[in-house]
Amino acid sequence: MMTSRDTVVIQGQASIDPTASISAFVTIGNGVTIGAGAIIETGVVLHDNAYVGAGARLKPHAVLGPAAVVGANSLLHIGAIVEENAILAEGVQLGTYASVGAGAEVGTSSVIDRYASVGTRVVVGEGCWVQQGTDVAEGVKLGNDVELGAHVRLYPLTEVGQGNIIQDHAVVGKQPVRAKASALPETKRAKPPAVLGAGVTVGTQAVLYAGAIIEDDVFIADLATVRDAVFVGAKSIVGRGVAIENDCRIGERCKLETNAYVTAYSTLEDDVFIAPGVITTNDNYMARSDKRFAAFKGVTVKRGGRIGANSTILPGRTIAEEGAVAAGSIVTKDVSPATIVVGAPAKYLRDVPADQRLE
Repeated sequence: MMTSRDTVVIQGQASIDPTASISAFVTIGNGVTIGAGAIIETGVVLHDNAYVGAGARLKPHAVLGPAAVVGANSLLHIGAIVEENAILAEGVQLGTYASVGAGAEVGTSSVIDRYASVGTRVVVGEGCWVQQGTDVAEGVKLGNDVELGAHVRLYPLTEVGQGNIIQDHAVVGKQPVRAKASALPETKRAKPPAVLGAGVTVGTQAVLYAGAIIEDDVFIADLATVRDAVFVGAKSIVGRGVAIENDCRIGERCKLETNAYVTAYSTLEDDVFIAPGVITTNDNYMARSDKRFAAFKGVTVKRGGRIGANSTILPGRTIAEEGAVAAGSIVTKDVSPATIVVGAPAKYLRDVPADQRLE
């Protein structure tokens, strides 16, 4: 063991392998264990019962809280902090001034970049990459091989499945906020955490609220918004700038293209196509009568329904299975199965050709 005893403070009994290297001005608490070949650099603080595995390296001014564990061959950069009872598995890297909260667990070979924060009781799977400045709040669960971009914010208890990619400045799991002038009833009950399945991609500056459930292999593009109590089925695509309001259900393999707007209380079944700039509505009274509160109703698009670019669908309308709305139309009445409607107001044009139907 290489050490200068006059500049190292050992505050009780410690187990230090003789091949470990300890620099000046290190503080070692009672019950600390330092494994073979570990390197402890200047100014590091190891609180009581902390554990440093074989071959691990702690750079200047890193701190391990009481009973914190740093696995073999892990690397903590300058000022990194591992709080009480947190566990870093083998080969973990913490960047400069990164922090891991009390009771958190970080899986093998994961990287927490500089200034990133992993909160208390967070579980980070194996092979994850949490980039600089990202904030992973308490109780979040990340599956294996998750990539979080720079300055992402994951709110408490959010669940992120294996292989997810969440890009820079995205926000996942935020609670909805009611405007002071809102006519909707106020509720103080928190929404449940957001849950993302495996293989989900969330684009730059997208916002997903608490209560959202996103199934496997969904793609959510840049600047999209998915509100609370929204379900998005597997393999669906939510395009750039799309807004899905609260209490909507989106089926599997749907495609919602750029800047489409899905109003609250709407249902889109499987294999629905929504073109760019489509607007759906749910309030026939346009905010001028108390009658509207009992009459809010979104739109329903049945399996295989399609809506063309810049169309508008009025409240409560249903587009039946395989129904199609031509671009620029205004739908004031329900659309029959496998028919094409066009115009303002939209009227029957012809049946959907057989070769354009799903079956």
